[in-house]
Amino acid sequence: MIDTINAAYTAATWREPWRTGDVLVVDNLRMAHSREAYAGERDAVALFGDPTRLPGHTRPVPAG
Repeated sequence: MIDTINAAYTAATWREPWRTGDVLVVDNLRMAHSREAYAGERDAVALFGDPTRLPGHTRPVPAG
C-alpha cells in the first residue's frame, strides 16, 4: 500500500528548479506538501492567515 501511495504522490508532484530570489506560497488547505533534499542555505518564513476567495479567481492547474 505504501508503494501505491508513494507512486501516486510521485505522479502528482510538480517540480520547478529553485533560483536565487524565488518565493514559494503554499495553500496548506489544498496541497499535500513536502520537500526534497537540498544543499546550501535558505531562509524559511511562515505566514498564517484566513482563507480568502477572490471573485472570478480560479486555481491554476499545473501542466503535465
